[in-house]
Amino acid sequence: MFDTIHTLAEGVSCIHDDSAQIHTNIVHLQSNIMDQQKQIIRLKQSIEESSQMFQIAQTNSRILQTEMEAMKQTMTESSSSSSNDGSYMWKITNFTENRANAISDRQTMEQRRKATEAQASGRTDDGKESK
Repeated sequence: MFDTIHTLAEGVSCIHDDSAQIHTNIVHLQSNIMDQQKQIIRLKQSIEESSQMFQIAQTNSRILQTEMEAMKQTMTESSSSSSNDGSYMWKITNFTENRANAISDRQTMEQRRKATEAQASGRTDDGKESK
């Protein structure tokens, strides 16, 4: 009978040791699960930030594309007003009137206003600081 009690005591001791090991493993697994959940949260945040940055980049790309198209259009319009020999032509509005004013040394009201403002601010007619 003593042998039976001893065998049972050893069995109980083994079961207790196994139970403690299982408990330790469970605690370790729970810790790993919590770490994984935190990592998942960080990854979701990173994905969201990346998505926002991608959307911003797409918006900027569309803006740049629009600006490039406008520049191309401007360049096309500019190149159509120049000749093949490298000279540049531009349109002067009211040329005849401006020429007549220049010949007769007359100034328009707008030209007088600009000259008066320039003198008052200490600049010359061409926008440079006077000495």
